[in-house]
Amino acid sequence: IEAARKHPSLRYLELKHCDIAQAMLFRPEIVPSLLSFEAVLLDNNGIGGCGALSLISNCLATDPPGVRSLKLDHNMLNDEDAAWIANALKTNTNLDDLSLG
Repeated sequence: IEAARKHPSLRYLELKHCDIAQAMLFRPEIVPSLLSFEAVLLDNNGIGGCGALSLISNCLATDPPGVRSLKLDHNMLNDEDAAWIANALKTNTNLDDLSLG
């Protein structure tokens, strides 16, 4: 992820079906790197109910300037996860597109 982040023109990162939730729990420092891309697709990664979404939400709450679109479709989000996202959106002014389908 860090190597992709340093690429001079890469703005879009799609990581589907790669179990990134577990990587986030073991290496939470990757979350800000993920959210430095303009568009981040993390569909079908088992995110939700395990703490990974709280890491994403905490980072979103800091209003990172890079991320404009975040796709978390087909994950295992629950009511607590929705509350984390809602809380993060109170302070985030840069995110234009959020998909939780």
